[in-house]
Amino acid sequence: MWWQLTRFAVRGAVPSLRRAVHLVRTGAFALWCWTTVVVVGLPTLIAVAVLPRLPARRAAAGRAARALARLTRTPVTAHGTEHLARLPDCVVVANHASFLDAIAMSAVLPGSYTFVAGEVFERKPFIGFLLRRVGTRFVERTEREQSVADADRLVEAARAGGRLVVFPEGALSPVPGLRSFRLGAFVIAARAGLPVVPVAITGTRAMMWPDHGRIIHRGAVHLVVGAPILPSGDSWDAAVALERAARAVIAAQCGEPDGGR
Repeated sequence: MWWQLTRFAVRGAVPSLRRAVHLVRTGAFALWCWTTVVVVGLPTLIAVAVLPRLPARRAAAGRAARALARLTRTPVTAHGTEHLARLPDCVVVANHASFLDAIAMSAVLPGSYTFVAGEVFERKPFIGFLLRRVGTRFVERTEREQSVADADRLVEAARAGGRLVVFPEGALSPVPGLRSFRLGAFVIAARAGLPVVPVAITGTRAMMWPDHGRIIHRGAVHLVVGAPILPSGDSWDAAVALERAARAVIAAQCGEPDGGR
């Protein structure tokens, strides 16, 4: 009888023990990730502060992104990067599931990129400074007149050359699924006469959801770069056509339900 009671007690304790081990491992990995962010981030902030030229600052940020992936043993892979290697000027659009998306793109995509972010990030300490120094373009999302002016500036920036990166879903959401796209990126591409390159990102949501706070989980990240989509003109209809075509590619590859249709 005592043996049976002991066996039942052990069986009941095993699930709790497994959960405890899982929590310890998760916490240890998250602590290591944030330690790595500090160890890699501080020299990167110093580098982007003192380097006089923008290409050098962007190269330093790219090396930091690759170092973070390597030190945390996070596989970051990409398929179809040859599409970007052949395009010096384009508008890149990607799904946005986590704060890790931009880091993953910086780690594996070839060439130099100008990211577009909400104006709220410009005011954040450290991250705002880093984003400004690597040439990030900030846009107003709430005030209409300022938003229109920002869009005009982005059109001029796109026409001047380079690869512009936009997350057309806008802000992050803890709910899985591809959300509705804002048309700004596609209007910019149509007006500037530039191709849109869709990029589907998988794996970052499971590693760090917006409502997970500071907890980072182990995982792997994969990017699929689609073929360039050329605008049929500079009209609103041309921008809508770009959005539909790019969304179809991303929805097919991102591994999440299409919740924006």
